[in-house]
Amino acid sequence: QMMGQIASATQAQSSGSETILKASESMRDIARRVNMALTEQGRGGRQIVEAAENVTAGAGKIAAVTSEQRQGASQILHAMERIQDLPRQTMKRMEGMADALKLLNEQAALLNRELVTMTVTAPQGIRPPR
Repeated sequence: QMMGQIASATQAQSSGSETILKASESMRDIARRVNMALTEQGRGGRQIVEAAENVTAGAGKIAAVTSEQRQGASQILHAMERIQDLPRQTMKRMEGMADALKLLNEQAALLNRELVTMTVTAPQGIRPPR
């Protein structure tokens, strides 16, 4: 009877060992899957970091271009203001030239009156041409 109990205990121990072996193989497979998942997560994290860096670089470029565009718009506005001022400046110059021409015309009229009333006499000893 003792032999039967030993045989039964040995069979139970053998069955328990097989169950433990199957459980440890299952745990090993689960550990491999977890390791693969962690590796993929690491790759995904690196890709996210790289994408974020690319977005940051793109935002920096956009900011630089926006600044350049703002400067260009300011230069265009300044040039347009100068162009708009040109007719006023030209008008002032023309008014100044008109005033100067009027003064010259008045002086020419005075000079003409003086010349008409002027009598030229030849100095002594010189005969006027005929």
